[in-house]
Amino acid sequence: MLGHVVVIAVTITSTLEVSLECFNFPWITLIEKPLGINLAEAEKLVDVANKKGRKAFVAFNRRYHASMNWVKDQLDSIESKRFIKIQDQENTIEAKKDGHAKIVLENWMFANSIHMIDLFRFFGRSPITNITPIKPWPGTNSDVLEYLAAISYENGDTALYEGIWNAQGPWAVTVSTREKRFEMKPVESAFYQNQVDRTIHRMEPDSLDNDYKPGFYLQATDVVKALQGKSNSLVTLEDALETTRLTHSLFGLDDK
Repeated sequence: MLGHVVVIAVTITSTLEVSLECFNFPWITLIEKPLGINLAEAEKLVDVANKKGRKAFVAFNRRYHASMNWVKDQLDSIESKRFIKIQDQENTIEAKKDGHAKIVLENWMFANSIHMIDLFRFFGRSPITNITPIKPWPGTNSDVLEYLAAISYENGDTALYEGIWNAQGPWAVTVSTREKRFEMKPVESAFYQNQVDRTIHRMEPDSLDNDYKPGFYLQATDVVKALQGKSNSLVTLEDALETTRLTHSLFGLDDK
């Protein structure tokens, strides 16, 4: 008997409680992001899982998008510096209409932006050493339109986070190198341009991302591999916690 897998896809306010209950059993768990309302809840969840020796993973399905891996595979052969730009779009006005709790709306960067913020670590090649807000984060209760922050990596790579709040904006990723520029907008698609020409070279559509919600099929396949004790690329609790910490720091929440 291989064991059991539990997928936790409850409301954000219930994620910590339900996860801790599941950790009372020797199950493999796949937890839908985020790991709780904020960093404190995420740290508690991971701490309990580690103390009980539970095997748990987090569903950052964008890492499984064909577009992400098509770009990442090509970037792996390019040694020059990278400039990564993430464009995020969040709408807490619509999220409130959907019935999300007030505390979730106040921490919406963990609820939803975290998926895009995780890509700074997915495409980054070394630890992040510095985050510089270009516009101080005023909080989700303010009339904020745009939040900007610059990011520096240990190896000299740089990045820019641009969040558009409560207004139209894209979810988009660009990675620029001296040799090639890659763009994903929408993030389920991708193309690149060489330094020497302006020709757009598009990724061929992936049948799995067309037939299923992008990334879900391959992520589910990796869950089965984890159940079988095989090597997989699932996002571990520790890995997800690092992205949660990055989200916390990116918005300067340590200062509030």
